Amino acid sequence: MNKLLFLLFILSGCSSISKEECASQNWFDLGKSDASSGIAIPKTNDYKNDCFEYGIEIKEKEYLRGFEAGVKSYCTFYNGLDRGESGGSVHSKCEELSSDFKLGYRQGLSKYQKEELKNQLISNHGGQECSSAYDCVKAGSCINNKCLNTGSECSFDSECINHGSCTSVSGWTQMNDLVSVNICTN
Repeated sequence: MNKLLFLLFILSGCSSISKEECASQNWFDLGKSDASSGIAIPKTNDYKNDCFEYGIEIKEKEYLRGFEAGVKSYCTFYNGLDRGESGGSVHSKCEELSSDFKLGYRQGLSKYQKEELKNQLISNHGGQECSSAYDCVKAGSCINNKCLNTGSECSFDSECINHGSCTSVSGWTQMNDLVSVNICTN
């Protein structure tokens, strides 16, 4: 493949919108669709650059009107909750427009941080969550008259059972929520 064809192939792969889409696009609907999907910053520069390659000018005002309409429809409590629960960053425009979105985002982010901290506490303290000491009993093996798990002398595997304890560990999230979890310790 010659260099010019290769360059055209690479450039065409970078475009987010085709020549046909540039020419026939309903720019209001595209702006609304972009914002409704949770994008916080309009993609006008991307579309301008892509369509400029084809010699087509976008209808920027239409796109931005659609984008604003899409932002308003996106900034709901439930979208804020979903964004927070996934650990996503806050949507800057929704922070300005909707107290419902802010409330949902804070609740979702709180839940996300609690789950992350719980998993971190479990991982940092032995890796096994428990509800009682019975959850912490581990069978061992007696090989050459030594317990593999404790090093003590033994004749049978049943002498190598390790009776751990179920201990509570706690920590605070960045949102000042206390998280406690019971973890097996030896």
